[in-house]
Amino acid sequence: MKYPTNSDILSPKPQLGWVVGKEWEIAAVPVANSKKYVVVYDSGKMKTCRDKQSAKNFILKLQKRKRK
Repeated sequence: MKYPTNSDILSPKPQLGWVVGKEWEIAAVPVANSKKYVVVYDSGKMKTCRDKQSAKNFILKLQKRKRK
């Protein structure tokens, strides 16, 4: 019987977060050992996104809302 191996435990690949805006209004921070990102905006409001692409889409939505 073969047991599944989780090679990410022994050699983790760290994810990078990013900051958006002239005054760094929006930040995307990776959650440890997962593909999820937490988006921090408007002085502390947070939303957990399931992956990098959904975090980017949410940030674009926030930027469009601020332009109006």
